[in-house]
Amino acid sequence: MKKFKVSLKDGEKITFEGDRLVRDGQGVHIMIGTVEKESVIATFDNGDVASAYEVPA
Repeated sequence: MKKFKVSLKDGEKITFEGDRLVRDGQGVHIMIGTVEKESVIATFDNGDVASAYEVPA
């Protein structure tokens, strides 16, 4: 699994382990895994995110 960091505009910093990070017109989505064949995705609105990136290994 890869490690991702999300920094929010309010100063909060969150770290996730997951498969991939996707950015689109609505926000930032981190694919964390699956539970009972359902995807688990952390989603942040574009207006709340200061930065989001994969942490280098």
